[in-house]
Amino acid sequence: MKTIRSIARPHTASFRLVCAFTLWVIGLMAVPASAGVVTLMVVDQHGQEIPGSQINVLSQTVNTGDSLLLPEGTQHFLVLPGLRSAPSTTTELYRTEAYEVTGATTEIVFEWITSTYTVRITDQHGVDIPVSRYATTGPSTYINAGDLVTLPITDESVYPTLNGGYRDGYFVSLFPGLRGAPSTSTELYRYAEGPFELSAEPAEFVFEWITSSYTVRLTDQHGVDIPASTFYATGMSPTTLNVGDSVTLPITDESVYPKMAGFYKDGYYTVVAPGLNGNPGSGTFLGRLEYNLELGTAPAQFTFEWTQHQCPLEIRDAANAPVPGSNLVLPPYLPGFAPGQSVTIPVNDVATYPLIGGYYASSNYGYWITVTPGDIAPTSDTIYLTLSAAGEFTPSSFSIGGNAYSLALACDDGCEPLAVASLTAPAAPLALGTAATVTAHFAADNGFGRICSFAWGDGTLDPGLDASATTVAASHIYASPGVYRVTVTAENACGDVDIAVHEFVVIYDPEGGFVTGGGWITSPAGAYAANPALTGKANFGFVAKYQQGANVPTGNTEFQFKAGNLNFKSTSYDWLVVAGAKAKFKGSGKINGVGDYAFQLTATDGQANDGGGTDKFRIKITSKSGGGVIYDNQPGDSDTADANTALGGGSIVVHKP
Repeated sequence: MKTIRSIARPHTASFRLVCAFTLWVIGLMAVPASAGVVTLMVVDQHGQEIPGSQINVLSQTVNTGDSLLLPEGTQHFLVLPGLRSAPSTTTELYRTEAYEVTGATTEIVFEWITSTYTVRITDQHGVDIPVSRYATTGPSTYINAGDLVTLPITDESVYPTLNGGYRDGYFVSLFPGLRGAPSTSTELYRYAEGPFELSAEPAEFVFEWITSSYTVRLTDQHGVDIPASTFYATGMSPTTLNVGDSVTLPITDESVYPKMAGFYKDGYYTVVAPGLNGNPGSGTFLGRLEYNLELGTAPAQFTFEWTQHQCPLEIRDAANAPVPGSNLVLPPYLPGFAPGQSVTIPVNDVATYPLIGGYYASSNYGYWITVTPGDIAPTSDTIYLTLSAAGEFTPSSFSIGGNAYSLALACDDGCEPLAVASLTAPAAPLALGTAATVTAHFAADNGFGRICSFAWGDGTLDPGLDASATTVAASHIYASPGVYRVTVTAENACGDVDIAVHEFVVIYDPEGGFVTGGGWITSPAGAYAANPALTGKANFGFVAKYQQGANVPTGNTEFQFKAGNLNFKSTSYDWLVVAGAKAKFKGSGKINGVGDYAFQLTATDGQANDGGGTDKFRIKITSKSGGGVIYDNQPGDSDTADANTALGGGSIVVHKP
């Protein structure tokens, strides 16, 4: 027996027995009035109530908050280890002992045992990860790599009568992203994947992080891919990269795990700064990689090694004899240059690295070399050289005498202005489903290559067509009839850009509908080029359709503007496009019975679906000889614009097939 006093110690749980003077009956046994009524409350070491506890006292089951009567004198009662349900706070098992109850207020203290476990959080390469978060069913806790965390566990050597109590373990929340069940030595599982079991044996908890793949693209200052370099990263072997290659880096994706606190938060950003920028390594042309990334305790190392290409510069004397000497690699400033010496200047070899060309393409950048005869006081002259990718370099004026010379070396990338000489594209209308092929023609390639993109006018873009030849071609099949503008954009490694436009590729549907119309509009000011001030009523009538099996439409179009004495009548059609409520056709005709003019008519059936409720009309008549506009009731609008002049009378009908 032992009498328990009120004590305070860490990591304890207690029963508080509070007496009251009320009659209580246990089973069928009458209890003397002198016996006290005791209220049982089970708490953990933090003073928090423990729900669902079962204490066997005098063969009776008592739960938290129940009252029980203990007679005066010594009583034995058994506390079975093990809270059967998951606790709301961190609570553990208690000893089984007999106690003496005196009838007064008595605090019975049950001790528990805890073991200390080391929690180490690493990435998949075994590198410690700082500032990660885990939480038990109690308060959340922030831990760092290598921190010690005390977890209350059951020591089965001390509590052999465990019988399953707390074998369900603790529920632990881990952020972010532990992957599945870790190694066999780890007994910590991901949140919401079930509890874990704690044994009496020490364990190292290794948190394994889910990683996402990120692509590193190496580019120069123009955004052009850079070829062949060496890349290193933590946990990886050196990898050789070529143009277009990619490398996947382990990283935590914050979009997937938004609760992450800083680890890899900003991801990988790579910027290549071409040129001797900073302190490059020896034997390198491209100096360093500038980057902004967070990599925890061991940042990855990015190293880009470049072959040093040499352009020999030979200095000759007044008799055109080479000045003897040895080749030197120029530092940013060469302190002196003796007669007879020559130098080797590290520059970009455009034949090997065409995609980095363009850097150093500045006449005010380069190395200054001082040539000193040594026996005469130096003076200052300047010799200008043209520096290219290979070959010898001859100054515009040069002599070796009693003077000192400064050589201003300007690197020239060899880029020439880029221009799309012409475009070849379909001139005749194409039936729906036929491929349209557009070819861009260039002058001879200068060794840099180029990138062409084709925008087809229907929202489709064919990007990144590399070419070093004099022509670049692409084809496209349109999904619907229409009149489309094709834009070709070309760019070389120097950043030169040229844009060429073809107007238009016409796609018609020979099985589609046809269009008829008749009525009048009010001709606006500016429509009649010969007298822009004229306005008034203008009459029209037209029909345009494809006969079965034909690839050229037939019909007739007339347009009269009496105020300008203009009477136009069609003689032939070139093409017809019908799409929904809109129709557009092109052809030739005469004005007042003479000449040869081109025209294009655009019409909208306001009563058709998506027609807008109002019939609209436009006609544009141009001279074939000079291309000048004769008449256009929408002056300044592009040829692809919809009709926007409402009819004053009459109607337009787009007939469905």
